[in-house]
Amino acid sequence: MVHDDIPAIVTNGMIGHSIADACGMLLTMDDAVADFLQRPKAELRGLSYADITHPDDRSANVGRIRLLSVGEAPLRVRKRYILPSGAYVWATVQVSKLQTGPDQSRLIGTIFGLDFKQRRAPPEALWVAAKAQSKLILQRNAALGADMFSDGAWTVLLCLYLAEAEGRSIDHASQTAPMGLSAISVTRWLRALRSRGLVEFVGDTETQPQLTQRGLDQIETLLSGTVTASF
Repeated sequence: MVHDDIPAIVTNGMIGHSIADACGMLLTMDDAVADFLQRPKAELRGLSYADITHPDDRSANVGRIRLLSVGEAPLRVRKRYILPSGAYVWATVQVSKLQTGPDQSRLIGTIFGLDFKQRRAPPEALWVAAKAQSKLILQRNAALGADMFSDGAWTVLLCLYLAEAEGRSIDHASQTAPMGLSAISVTRWLRALRSRGLVEFVGDTETQPQLTQRGLDQIETLLSGTVTASF
């Protein structure tokens, strides 16, 4: 049972690596990963990564991993791991699939802990702040007209941030049209943001953009300034 009233445990920096088969069953991991998850290696082996993922993050986590193809650049997933006590720890996991050899398609996870003292606000609060920003843009465009404003770069960054937080891929037509951007404009902004090191393309294709770590950090720094200090 997950106890959401138990505070998240805070850590920071790279924890270590894990290896899972193509279906997500854990095969092995660094000692530091087992310590981070507060379980012995023998207990973790044979579990799916979904088994130890917070229920609210599980669907998004599984959905994003399914988008990953062999040999592509790693996907980054923000998630909570459930501990035996019912508490949870936040982590960023970079996941890639092995390209060649007998272990082809195995999932390699590099796990980074998150330090909310540095980030100043927990992910839930940042997600709420990003949703509020997105809603404001939609309301502003509806009231005053999207052609009056030119904040395409920030709009694309917000869409990417929310898509990653919710485990979705960015859909140019359904997500950006109501925000006042055409698919052509989105592509242009994605290329510009990539040149600034804020966005990268999974598999080097523009159909699967994601934020770089620098892009994520910059957005969360900006969003943190809008979050009420109630945590």
